[in-house]
Amino acid sequence: MENISSKKEKLEFKEVTVDMRQEVEKYTGNAGLFNSEFTFTSYISWGAKGKITIAFEDGVMYSRCRFPGAPMYMMAPVCLDPADYGRAIARAEQYMTDNGVKPLFVGIAEQYAKQFRTAGFDVEEDRDNFDYVYEMEDLRDLPGKKYHAKRNFINRLEQSGSFEFVTLGPENIGECIDLYEQWVSDKDEDDSLSAEWELDAIRTALFNMRELDLLCGGIRIGGEIKAFSVADKPWKDMAVTYFEKAEAEVPGLYPLINQQMAANLLSDVKYINREEDMGLEGLRKAKLSYHPSAFVKKYRASKPQKEI
Repeated sequence: MENISSKKEKLEFKEVTVDMRQEVEKYTGNAGLFNSEFTFTSYISWGAKGKITIAFEDGVMYSRCRFPGAPMYMMAPVCLDPADYGRAIARAEQYMTDNGVKPLFVGIAEQYAKQFRTAGFDVEEDRDNFDYVYEMEDLRDLPGKKYHAKRNFINRLEQSGSFEFVTLGPENIGECIDLYEQWVSDKDEDDSLSAEWELDAIRTALFNMRELDLLCGGIRIGGEIKAFSVADKPWKDMAVTYFEKAEAEVPGLYPLINQQMAANLLSDVKYINREEDMGLEGLRKAKLSYHPSAFVKKYRASKPQKEI
């Protein structure tokens, strides 16, 4: 095997751009990954302004994450040939070591956890980043007693006759940004940095909605957009919902936009992945209240501390 530590060339990381889509999807599609962070929409949105960059080398895709205020880390490598995985881990680990950061990998799919353990890493489940996967028909029809409260919220809005579901296009970007800025204005100042990152991500997704084949829907009340949702269909039987925002003053808007997206734009898939809860108590409660049919498990890997 090649001596990774002797390799002099540095990995050449580049900012994610729309023209990289085909190359990225060649890797992720070949690997059979269903983690939401490995969709191209997630890469380009959350990678806005260089927060996530990608390098391709010798049949391996490396993803470097550098978010302001946090140490650099990497997402799990993606290989065209699974036999190269051990080499890819060693190459990425060496890159982080050479850059003075403790090696840390996130977004590790279940099938690769063993590879990291073999490479000497401590591997642990990353529950805060498990993706929530739902049956599309459950989100569309909200059947049975367990969805009773959500149906009640939606029924009240339907009976009022005050809302309209609309498909959104580039001409609606300004309205969506305005709604997001209004939504975030009610948040804690401590959340201001993450809100800035999310705004970067939403802007990037919306301004590239045609190139990314995004499905964007909104709820219009009194002529104004009061909720919007952004999704796509990266896999044959599963869609991913990336962003969903609603005006808090109108009760039931979140259940409504969720249900209307499933009914109007996502009804041709079997499953909908609604990403992770990031360990936020309120978000976890909300996602669990929709009764996921499965989770996409993820792991994180770090090197154990050496005993002195």
